[in-house]
Amino acid sequence: MRNLLHNPRPSGTAAWLLHNEYSNQPASMTVTADALTLTGVDGSNNAYASCKPVVPAGEYVIACTVSGTSGYTPNLLIRVWDTTAKAYICTINADGQYPGRVKQSFTVAADTTLEVMVQAPNAAASLTYSHLLLTDASNLAHMQELGVTWWCGDGYDRNGGGRPSDALVGYPPCEHWMVVA
Repeated sequence: MRNLLHNPRPSGTAAWLLHNEYSNQPASMTVTADALTLTGVDGSNNAYASCKPVVPAGEYVIACTVSGTSGYTPNLLIRVWDTTAKAYICTINADGQYPGRVKQSFTVAADTTLEVMVQAPNAAASLTYSHLLLTDASNLAHMQELGVTWWCGDGYDRNGGGRPSDALVGYPPCEHWMVVA
């Protein structure tokens, strides 16, 4: 079971790059306890933070918890770009799921590098992304059966709603793991 995003907590900005396309009004990016916050300014356009995981062909799910400030309701939250197909293969808009947990399934036709983009507001407001997850769809289904809603390299979250630092359960020692094929 792998979370395919680099630095999904996130603990720093090393794996997440800020882009301010088509704008002389840049957004800003900060990392707080287990979350990535993007702050826009009025007139900013298409500002986002991205990371680029390499994935094989298959069925995937991207998910995260989103919260905001100033009563701003965004339209575009997350986009996934397939660098081989040169096309967006997943888009998550604010359609009643926001604020809270958002999730979308998508298919990758061939081995590729994805560009996962979390969007900044195009107004003077902030969006905070936490519990970032990119995983194989079958892995997510299996983990949900066990009551696990999010995981990274340090542990997993079983409470389904709190921030990772509130309920992160450490993995058991490896000698207790069993591989089921």
